[in-house]
Amino acid sequence: MEFAAQNCLSAMYAFEGDVAGGGMAAYGVDVLDLLRRVAGYADKILRKANPGGLRIEQPAKFQRISNHTTAGLLGLTVPALVFARADEVLE
Repeated sequence: MEFAAQNCLSAMYAFEGDVAGGGMAAYGVDVLDLLRRVAGYADKILRKANPGGLRIEQPAKFQRISNHTTAGLLGLTVPALVFARADEVLE
């Protein structure tokens, strides 16, 4: 993140915390949704389900987060549609 900021580069990240820390944008799995689904797996295993018999699931929920302030600091003009489609915009 420091390298990108020092060299005025926009960069994509995978987690919301990276954008909150000054990154420009993130696109990745919704971690809270994954944790809820893990809890479901743990519940099944604790109820004596065979872990080998549980199906493998792909992430189902993704999130897009943009940092308006970082875009401004980099001197970028980001189309309003990008911010409109974001799940969360940090100022």
